[in-house]
Amino acid sequence: MYSSERKRGVSFEYFAGNEKLSFENLQIEIDLTLENAGYVTVFEGKNSKLNQWTENFNIYQLYNPFRYYYNLKQNNKLGIEKLTACYLIRQKNKGNSIIRLYNYTFENPLDITSVKLLKKREYHLKKKEFEDE
Repeated sequence: MYSSERKRGVSFEYFAGNEKLSFENLQIEIDLTLENAGYVTVFEGKNSKLNQWTENFNIYQLYNPFRYYYNLKQNNKLGIEKLTACYLIRQKNKGNSIIRLYNYTFENPLDITSVKLLKKREYHLKKKEFEDE
């Protein structure tokens, strides 16, 4: 698990449909990266106001970290078997949290518009007090 990190000087080209785009010296932020046995998921996390789910986001917030790890895989710098990107939204209410997770991939890793939802889940986390022994 890697916590929030910034990568500087990142450069790559990709497509948005038929349009080729080039970027040099980007600074990208990765909120969280989970890696286990060749499975890597990069996360973009947001807090949302109670009962106001933020369903829209800028796809580049998932794509740029995804692409960063895709490039590591292509250059044999990291053994990645499966790479995904997860958009996480949290609502907090009286110490409890509702978490929504949307797990995506890019069917064509070189095209930002090829985003595909793999699965989504919602979890309710309830604060529970316990006594010290």
